[in-house]
Amino acid sequence: MLRPHPTGPSARRTRATPLGLAILATLAGVLTACAGGLGEIAIDAGRKFLLGTASQNYQADYSNNLEKLLDVLVKKDANQQPPPPPDPNAPPVTPPPPIGTDPAAVAPPPPMPLPVATGPLQVEVALLREVVVDGRPIPVPIEDGEILRDGFGRDEPGDNLRISVRSNAPCFLYVISIDATGWAQPLFPGPNSSVSNPIEGGRVLLLPETQWLYLDAYRGVETLYFVASYQRRDDLEQVLTQLAAKTRPETDPVARVDRPAQIARGFAGTRPGASTLVPSSTGEPHPVIPQSFMSQVSGADLVITRWFRHE
Repeated sequence: MLRPHPTGPSARRTRATPLGLAILATLAGVLTACAGGLGEIAIDAGRKFLLGTASQNYQADYSNNLEKLLDVLVKKDANQQPPPPPDPNAPPVTPPPPIGTDPAAVAPPPPMPLPVATGPLQVEVALLREVVVDGRPIPVPIEDGEILRDGFGRDEPGDNLRISVRSNAPCFLYVISIDATGWAQPLFPGPNSSVSNPIEGGRVLLLPETQWLYLDAYRGVETLYFVASYQRRDDLEQVLTQLAAKTRPETDPVARVDRPAQIARGFAGTRPGASTLVPSSTGEPHPVIPQSFMSQVSGADLVITRWFRHE
């Protein structure tokens, strides 16, 4: 599970990392897929293994909700059509409250116009860890399958992690994390985010907004899903709200995920994205190159999987 990192000088990383690793890791991981193949399905073995792990660790109602989430992510809506042209006389839409919050307790944010499909969606994603070069922590994109280490039971501090996301157009964005025990949590939209759906096109969104994450003691494969859509995904929000309402048991999980449940839908290919400035844990901005995932068709949803090994 990803957790907000403690703040202050004592929380900064001191582990030295070879400069060669920083250079090699400047390209974000590419999810290899063939159009019409993995692009429309989940890898069945990974999906079954994830659900099997969750069923061993948690109660049946949670496992059922997790299965619903994967079904929603992998489902291709044959009836999905590009959003209609905007009605100039229609009132602006009020963004939905963050998932996991009480709508009655949240002051409504300023209304925003509904996204309009002006072309295929493109989403730039970077999973970032910090490496220390010449005593300075520097954000560096990681590849899928790369190893990140926690700081539990070690003499050295664990890896810091942060996520950078940017879309080419206004859209509804959902980011979900599933840890090595099969426990899922929505990262965006979230109760601590000052940004709500729909997000602005061209704006860099950092998760978390103001700090870095650290890894807990549950080791194995951790997976993140990114969903971008011109339309609000009520089906996805419903299952994410159900998952956010669950309380994690205090008992230690007995099983671990050792392979990713990859889901990729709607994208035609990847390429390096535009350089983005990301602040390190000391606040110093550094340029990073995210990976850009491009949608096949205007108006179609984009579903992206990123993952890493937590050791």
